Amino acid sequence: MKIPKSIITLLFLSFFVQADTIQSPFNGLILTSGEVENEYSFIITGHLYGKPSKAPTTSAATFLESIDMINNLDIDFTVFLGDCYYEPESLQINNFIKTTSKIESPVFNAIGNHEGDDWQLYADYFGKTYFNFNYGSSVFVFIDLEMTNEKYIGEQYDFISEVTNKILNDSSIKNVFICTHKLIWLYHLKTLKENLEEIMWPQTYYTKIDYDQHLRPMLDKLSENKKVYWLSGDWYLPLFYHKDTATGVTYIATGLDDNEKDAIIKINVDANSVVSFQTLSLTGKKLSSLESYDINYYIDEVKRLTSMSVKAKDFIKSGLKMINENKIVSLIIFLLLGFTVIKLKNR
Repeated sequence: MKIPKSIITLLFLSFFVQADTIQSPFNGLILTSGEVENEYSFIITGHLYGKPSKAPTTSAATFLESIDMINNLDIDFTVFLGDCYYEPESLQINNFIKTTSKIESPVFNAIGNHEGDDWQLYADYFGKTYFNFNYGSSVFVFIDLEMTNEKYIGEQYDFISEVTNKILNDSSIKNVFICTHKLIWLYHLKTLKENLEEIMWPQTYYTKIDYDQHLRPMLDKLSENKKVYWLSGDWYLPLFYHKDTATGVTYIATGLDDNEKDAIIKINVDANSVVSFQTLSLTGKKLSSLESYDINYYIDEVKRLTSMSVKAKDFIKSGLKMINENKIVSLIIFLLLGFTVIKLKNR
């Protein structure tokens, strides 16, 4: 596949780091830590392509229609958390590049499994798949959970070890943002795994990166003296928040599904390095604070979905019984009432 000249040029410039300066390999915009004011902010979102059942060739319509709104936000940069396109082929990659070209802040991405379906193609287009940069009192560490080449995995382990030591030895760093696509942490936090298994897809969290040997030690060391936030984007629901009381690590997940619930998260860091969150709907839907979308919220959601499933089964059984009893008129009325209730609930 022929790589566009503009992309080749970007590759020479991408991830060029000097004096805490980094250039986005997606839209070419430059982020310079030396220009940070007292406060700064950025947005995060994942699953940019939206709904898999649509087999989309562009970014989610909800996101495309919200680019002007995003550009009007007071943000320093944009973080995608993987699944930026559905299929790794030139049309969809170029459509993704067109999307990023409309974003007026530097764009960075944590590679997702859909990009990872052709890992080398993604690397050819956009360069390094794991990296870090400092910005203000924070450091951002992007980890590739999709790589399968043992040589590259070993190199990333070295990177994780080196960057961990650098962060530990830098007293100016107050916040650490770890960016990945997959929520592999979900399966290593007992409370989450036990309560949310019904709405998780275990097969989607497979990775050859060893959590216990390399990622957990990183978390344990950093969380002793730094505020650590792990941001992930392989989540078909818009918002999730969990703070682990044992370590103090905050886990956040967000993803688009190209529907009325789609939302993104704006993360603000104030002059005292205190981090806060703002939920932003892409469709005008009223949202609560990010912290309210915690494990209790989703436990209730699991119960609600389970209840709906039981009611749906009862509904079908009643309908079949009417058919067997040849109560056609009653069945028609029954179905119309059911349809009306569904429409009212979806308003």
